[in-house]
Amino acid sequence: MKIELQQVLPEPIPEKALNASRVWGSALVLDSGKRHLVSGVSGRGKSTLLHVIYGIRKDFKGQLLIDDKDSSAFTEEDWTHLRSRQVALLFQDLRHGHAPSRTISSWSTDQAADVTPTPPSRQPWHPTRQGHIPCLV
Repeated sequence: MKIELQQVLPEPIPEKALNASRVWGSALVLDSGKRHLVSGVSGRGKSTLLHVIYGIRKDFKGQLLIDDKDSSAFTEEDWTHLRSRQVALLFQDLRHGHAPSRTISSWSTDQAADVTPTPPSRQPWHPTRQGHIPCLV
């Protein structure tokens, strides 16, 4: 699987995230079989990047290509197929009390559409929360 971002700019995007980024507004290629680290301080677009790749956020300029196919042409059925077979997103909210009886491996077998993250206003504060990102596998 190959994921390409071509001049992708989320709308809106904070100026501080845009100025400090090597991702937004540039060309980025992610090939399967390789490890990619997404890091940065809080508020710089780590979660936004993964939400764009996962198809949750579609409010961006530029192109997201998955295996050379433009994601803007994907139907909900296409996204569902992709999420059930090739891409999974583990929401960072799961580490902070959302369904504590569940394990990471039990979440990874569920359909992504069944995961409802805790609204930010109801999430407990945790000292390791800032700067952590959801995992894309």
